[in-house]
Amino acid sequence: MSDPMAEHIERLVSAAQPGPSGYFSIDLARVEMAFAPAGDDWLHYWLRFAAFYGGDPIELNWDNQGLRLNFQAEGPDGEELRALLVHRDRGPRYLGLGALAALRQGFSSVRLECPRGTIEFGLTSSRLQADLRSRDGICRLRARRGAGANPRLPDFAEFVGRQILLNGRPVPAAPARGLRLLVDGAVLTWEGPPLLPPGHNLDWPVETALLDARLRRLVRPGLTEAQREELQSQVEQDLLEQAELSHEAREWLLLRLTDRDQVLRLLNSPPPPRDHPLAPAFAERLAWWMERSAPPDLWTHWPATCWPGLLEQGLAPFPLPDWLRATCGRLPGRETYAHLLRRSWCGNHLDSAFLQVLLSSRRDTLGGNLLLAEQLLHLLPAQRPAQATSFCREFLLAAELEAASEWSLLDAQERKAVLELARQL
Repeated sequence: MSDPMAEHIERLVSAAQPGPSGYFSIDLARVEMAFAPAGDDWLHYWLRFAAFYGGDPIELNWDNQGLRLNFQAEGPDGEELRALLVHRDRGPRYLGLGALAALRQGFSSVRLECPRGTIEFGLTSSRLQADLRSRDGICRLRARRGAGANPRLPDFAEFVGRQILLNGRPVPAAPARGLRLLVDGAVLTWEGPPLLPPGHNLDWPVETALLDARLRRLVRPGLTEAQREELQSQVEQDLLEQAELSHEAREWLLLRLTDRDQVLRLLNSPPPPRDHPLAPAFAERLAWWMERSAPPDLWTHWPATCWPGLLEQGLAPFPLPDWLRATCGRLPGRETYAHLLRRSWCGNHLDSAFLQVLLSSRRDTLGGNLLLAEQLLHLLPAQRPAQATSFCREFLLAAELEAASEWSLLDAQERKAVLELARQL
């Protein structure tokens, strides 16, 4: 869904040109979608503003007159105070967006006094006084209630990276649940593949983040590959230092560790019960490392209904591009899980059971046809089913039209690889 406010801010930032020294026009009349009058966006932005500049604790005083927010820091410099929304850093934009929201959500005036100057916000413009400064190293943000207005405080559960004092009393932080990415003291949702084992909680500060134009959510992928590796390395180290591990935590480690001694140490621990969802994976991996055959009835008692959950929790190997995760989640679990497990150490290989699953499953998805093409290419041309091969080839060549939603998830290199795969059939 389009967001006119975000699009407007994006245009402002893209065409940023410094205005006359000391003044910057907010020009609310040009904003296509104002903040909701009954909203609380203003304080969300200002708490992030204080956290961005190192405020800890952040002191809030809230009464009938309005809001007083104080924190000890140098705060924004003169250039940042002039630029506000059109500055590339998050801090000045938090301040400007908070002022935009406050003047639409119940406040008649906003004023920031900091060690580098004082800025006052009105409904149409801001005024900077560079020679009027805080002399004690404290940034003071003041917002006065408008006549008849009743602005409300937000739920503080979103803010866990800084200590917040409300009228002198600490605001309790919500306990961590799963992975919480902290950007400027605020919790942002990770929407990528699972990075933690089930039941593991972690607050992870992120200093370099790509946010949307309104600075309220991460733009995917949200974390760089290096950031993800650093996060998971810390989790691995924490788990390896534990005396006992659950079957789920051990499997999570086995999927990621490459050190032979560490892997063998984990494989020497007691296996999961025979009917446990992770039992076949443990036995298959143990057999591969010990260079022996896996038991023939290994998958007989495996509960296939657990497959989507294993994939969602990050407990299944996934040596494929992440956009194929949804495709694999829809395929029959027993054959798909076994194929991905063996593929994680054998690489792309012919798997007759998996090939039959792909031939009998839905044929109208880009992911399914891509996986089918990979399997078909392991066969000699005369061995490939002619009708299925022809359909698969034509579908992949026309994927931009036939599977537009999936096609949009691929980058240029992945799209090129899809077309090359089709031409090989």
